[in-house]
Amino acid sequence: HTRSLCDWSSDVCSSDLKLVDETPRILLEYQSRIQRGMMPLDDTTSLGIVFTERLRQLPNFAWIGYGSTISGEYVGATRRSQDAIRLVTAKPSVQNGVPVEEEISLDGDRLVVAGVESKPYYVKEKEWFRKSITLRGINWLDSYTFTDGRRGVTAVLPLRASESGKTLGVLHIDVFIHTLEQRLDQLKVGRTGRLHILDRSGRAVASPRAWRNSDPILK
Repeated sequence: HTRSLCDWSSDVCSSDLKLVDETPRILLEYQSRIQRGMMPLDDTTSLGIVFTERLRQLPNFAWIGYGSTISGEYVGATRRSQDAIRLVTAKPSVQNGVPVEEEISLDGDRLVVAGVESKPYYVKEKEWFRKSITLRGINWLDSYTFTDGRRGVTAVLPLRASESGKTLGVLHIDVFIHTLEQRLDQLKVGRTGRLHILDRSGRAVASPRAWRNSDPILK
């Protein structure tokens, strides 16, 4: 006899951990809009605004972005703080690839934030990107350290040309590990239960604070 986590704790089903289910839906929505010409891939400004506004609505996400295999350009939105949403654009032909970062206000004003990045960001050289273009469909990558030094997990969706099947680029959504851990701290499963998030090899990706270093049940 089995019981679902929803039977044990309604907190699990109503919690922000639903972001794990929400992520593929958003990626597929973007893919559909791109296929219909509603989100042109060569218009990085429009893409960035779409990502920025979605990130503003979803406080648990860390990054939403797109990297192009054709131009090598990258555009994404990230959360520098709870209220500071930044638009990040890295183009090999602009500033030698050093990203341009802009803060986007609620009314749409854009302010370039100087001095945030000093090193070039070539998306086609990044391990997460190189791995993603070999995949098909939506995949969660193993946890890794982002360029800002924080660890996270990334869901990716490679986009391919309908006729040739050539990979055009990669959509991605990131979640910080500390965000997952904060949610796990808030969840209760029965009297003594706890939740861990594991990768496909069984290693703990995120754990409640009390069980962050070790938990006998994981062995």
